[in-house]
Amino acid sequence: MTPISYEQARTLIQDGDIISVLRREDKTSLLQKLITTWSKSPIYHTCIAIWLSTGHGEKRLFVVEAYDATRRITPLSVYQKHPLHVLAKPEHVKFGLFSGSLVERVGTAEYSYVRAFISGVRQYLKLPNIVLATGEFCSELAAKVWKMGGMDITETGLNPAELERVLVQEYGVQYRCIIQP
Repeated sequence: MTPISYEQARTLIQDGDIISVLRREDKTSLLQKLITTWSKSPIYHTCIAIWLSTGHGEKRLFVVEAYDATRRITPLSVYQKHPLHVLAKPEHVKFGLFSGSLVERVGTAEYSYVRAFISGVRQYLKLPNIVLATGEFCSELAAKVWKMGGMDITETGLNPAELERVLVQEYGVQYRCIIQP
């Protein structure tokens, strides 16, 4: 698939698509380095696309992402300088079945390096969520909502890179587009 620009991709992205965020080569945080080193992949984050309307009827593209014990809604444009892989929500996965629960627990939370490290260790060692009680991973959120929408997929134990691999190779999910800044 030929990569396209963020501006071109915005018109293609649909509610419920899973977006994999890849590390930028020119600017990488310590957290991104830890995640990509452990996963052996440039993918460090996963989020779910959602179109929201403003009070004036204008539609804006956002993503819902898991951060520690909460979720947040962020404009997708925050990631426009990152390479992005957009996985098309399959037809049989119904957005209406998970759209309400997708925005549950939306709020603000600090995601400290200590919490990130603990979460990374938990994920790397594949420890259950209750052991370290650090909330859900971004990839767990994505798997969980597609499962609510009708896909038979495990919700735990997949880092962002593994989730993309499993969806594409084992479930036949198609890329809607590849974004290259």
